[in-house]
Amino acid sequence: MPEKTSAAQPQRRSARIKSSQHKAGPAPSQASKSKPPAKAEASRKKQKVAEAPPLPKRRRRHARDVEMKGLPSRASRGSLNRLLEISLDILLEIFTHVMPGDLLKVACLNKSFSELLLSRRSISIWRASLECAYPKGYPPKPDEWTEIAWVQLVSGGRICGLCGAMTTLDILWAFRVRLCASCRDEHVYYSTSQFVEHRLRDERKDIRTLIPTCTVQSYYGRSTSYILDEDVLAYHAELEELHQECSTEALFLVKRDELDAEMTEHTRSALAHAELCEKSTERLKDQQATDKEAEIKHRVAQIYDRLLGLGKFEAADLEEPIIRRHKDVNNPRPLTKEGWERLKPKFVELAKQAKKSRLEREKVERRRAREKLVAVEYRALLARVAPETSSLMPTIAELLKLPQISSAIVEDQAVTDALRGSVSKALSNSLPTISESIKVRADAFRKTIPHSWPVMSFDQGVPTQTATTKSGQQKQVDLHSCVAGLDLAAYTFSCARATPTDSYDDKSCRHSVLYGLDAMAHTCPTLTEVTLKPTKSYHKAVLRILDALQLAPDTTTVSMLDNLDPVFVNSSSGTHWSSGGYSLIGWRQAVAHIAHSASKPKMSPIRLLTAPERRWYSSETDANGDRLSHLTSDPGDRPQYVEHLPVWGLCGKYTQDHADLCPMTTGDGSLFLKSEPTLPSRMT
Repeated sequence: MPEKTSAAQPQRRSARIKSSQHKAGPAPSQASKSKPPAKAEASRKKQKVAEAPPLPKRRRRHARDVEMKGLPSRASRGSLNRLLEISLDILLEIFTHVMPGDLLKVACLNKSFSELLLSRRSISIWRASLECAYPKGYPPKPDEWTEIAWVQLVSGGRICGLCGAMTTLDILWAFRVRLCASCRDEHVYYSTSQFVEHRLRDERKDIRTLIPTCTVQSYYGRSTSYILDEDVLAYHAELEELHQECSTEALFLVKRDELDAEMTEHTRSALAHAELCEKSTERLKDQQATDKEAEIKHRVAQIYDRLLGLGKFEAADLEEPIIRRHKDVNNPRPLTKEGWERLKPKFVELAKQAKKSRLEREKVERRRAREKLVAVEYRALLARVAPETSSLMPTIAELLKLPQISSAIVEDQAVTDALRGSVSKALSNSLPTISESIKVRADAFRKTIPHSWPVMSFDQGVPTQTATTKSGQQKQVDLHSCVAGLDLAAYTFSCARATPTDSYDDKSCRHSVLYGLDAMAHTCPTLTEVTLKPTKSYHKAVLRILDALQLAPDTTTVSMLDNLDPVFVNSSSGTHWSSGGYSLIGWRQAVAHIAHSASKPKMSPIRLLTAPERRWYSSETDANGDRLSHLTSDPGDRPQYVEHLPVWGLCGKYTQDHADLCPMTTGDGSLFLKSEPTLPSRMT
């Protein structure tokens, strides 16, 4: 038979479970009765092994245990119990100068301080502490509250006064309790809710005058009053009790009026105290923020002085944000000797990073100063460039990539007179390179012009002589002779990366159509090489405009059209009832309108001014000869003031009899309207 274990010998949990199951388990089934004897013998042997004495538990060793084994034990520090050895008068005098919140934390340190500060004999300490805290903005204690209970409410932590949960919400001073979000939803009601009504209450009196309410102003400026269910239930209970005590209805009404008067006075004093507490809390927060800022500045000054004392850093290094905003620097805690020794390696590493950041920033600033010097000298150089060529000169970004310019400012140095001279010399030496690049661009642009487009004729067009100044001095850079044939107004191109004006792509090109040399001078953002494509619809529109103005396409340049400044009328702008009449547009916008309406050439709304309209347009100037309002020059522009034509209200018969006043038309009527509709009789 198997050896039985003693009662004092412990068993494993698995053995106890199996033995209990064996004793209290159900009767074996038919299958279990018919199992082979070998399995039954094996089960009995297994039960014998389960009753063996348990093995001792092995403690798992971690690598951290080996590391901590060789470290010295922490040195013993002074105990707070030694404070109790101080004379009681001195200790109580110290406590009277402590803020109530700090005094509450001291009372919760250990049992000795709790017995000393939370007893009835220490009430004078709490009163003295509150008296010292009132001038600093501490909320005043109501008469019906004890000192310790009031300090627990104000400074006892952000704990809900009903359920004890942590919360971030402030105290509801009208209720004198701090509630979490769930308790507010459960125990706070609207003052107009049906919950506040009672069959014994005087409905003529406002409930807000009887029970303290908390008024909250919403985002839209609407004030909402809330009431605590505990106060409402207490008031209802008093009404029920009063009704049971009174024998007659008249006596009850008198007692109810007395109760309401008493509660009204209590509510008035409670709301006045709540308003005073709110103001005191704001003043206390401001004072605490000021004290915290002063403590932070004192700590920062101590850290800066000790870092400067090392002799490795400058004052400018320590003003970097990487060190000023660090959590161990921007901290109100006092910097003790032990704290400095512990944080010194971290502060030194931060100071090294701040110094490196300052040096890199100053290097970038010196680089920008040198680039600004190049821009100033380049602006002086452009004064010696012919006006026709200045728009083709490279930009500052392209200029800085030239070898002579980049080598002149590559050295890290400050701006001096010697550097200014070297930059000016490098710019002068780069003029041949710039001229050659302009010629290369002109040849490339000339190849993109379709063969069917007109070619510049210099017989009646722009002169080819070298541009000179007013004094007759020849310009230093003049390439007008090699690019003059490319400034025809009929040369219309667009950038290959052009997008609509309302696109939000920052890397796209916003220029819609370019005329003449503007296409050659176009620079596309984020691209070094610009791809231009001819716009045939705009080219045809320009030819129709030049035909109407009786100008030759092979001699009219963009500058000539800008100086001529022809005015066109957009007849479609006066068809709507809300319009102010027909708007006046420039030649570029007229070209855009015609190009967009190319599918309906006979319905083009663009026309020239009539004779009376030209006389009116010439008279609308101020004393200096400038226009009173501006024309719209680009289809994407939406100016605030758009000039409109006045409406004289001519009838159809008068228009037929006076053909010179009618809108001008071409032979085929493709550009202008052949018959202008009768204008509405209203003045703009």
